[in-house]
Amino acid sequence: MLSKFLALLAWAGLYRVGLEILNADAPPSSAVVSPSNAVDLTSRFMQQLVDDWVSHDGRTVAYAALEQSPFYKRNFQEFRSLLKTVDPAQMQGAERKTFFINLYNLLTIDAILSMYSLPRSTLSVTQFWRRYGYQVGPYTLHLDDIEHGILRGNRPHPTSGDVMFASDDSRRVLTLPADHRIHSVLNCGAASCPPLASYFASDLDRKLDTSMANMCRDGVTSINKSTIIINSIFEWFRSDFGATEEEALRFLANCSDDPARSSALNAAAEGKRRYTYYYDWSLNNM
Repeated sequence: MLSKFLALLAWAGLYRVGLEILNADAPPSSAVVSPSNAVDLTSRFMQQLVDDWVSHDGRTVAYAALEQSPFYKRNFQEFRSLLKTVDPAQMQGAERKTFFINLYNLLTIDAILSMYSLPRSTLSVTQFWRRYGYQVGPYTLHLDDIEHGILRGNRPHPTSGDVMFASDDSRRVLTLPADHRIHSVLNCGAASCPPLASYFASDLDRKLDTSMANMCRDGVTSINKSTIIINSIFEWFRSDFGATEEEALRFLANCSDDPARSSALNAAAEGKRRYTYYYDWSLNNM
């Protein structure tokens, strides 16, 4: 019971545990890789993982098989070493966004496999999003740093309200303009997360548009006469989709390709339909 309570406090940013740098013991790679090549290598690394250990729909990961594979034992170690030689501040905007989207998903998987045994849920792991990180060139970054500090434009955490990078934090140079579409591609290891995929800088915007459209479709799981069930991402990150809850619901209605769903969501925005939010935190284990 205590561990669950601490995990909830940690998720809300109200409890801290020590940061575990998963590549702390990895020797820096001797290979000289340009920023653009590092982005491409990360994309291709993620693509191999998705091709071999993720289900066709991107929803589940074969964690046990991956953990025992040469890919995880050898290639992941080489990747961790490579990260120490990369300076993401030298990447162009689209490249940096691509790099950190893939890195977030890779770090999540690596963090899950670093535990003694698979958790029932990442939410049950105390301070999961601030407990595990990588050394990326001169920067130390955990999952919350990547999501909120970099990909959300250093916007406040949705529950704790704190920002990842203070005004004098050297990591602020990595911050990108906020893009609501990143919520359709970041996977935190839960069943209700967006599907896993690999992203490449050459067609990132197209893939983000497609992923966002899919999330608008899949983010409303049930519409009946009594209520509408919406993925909780649209509640937690409401400010990324609109200034008010009404605007966030209208955003969801406008990006839906189903007229009936759009009509129901617009009615909910007007207070004429009941709605609720739901998220399945079960581990996305195959």
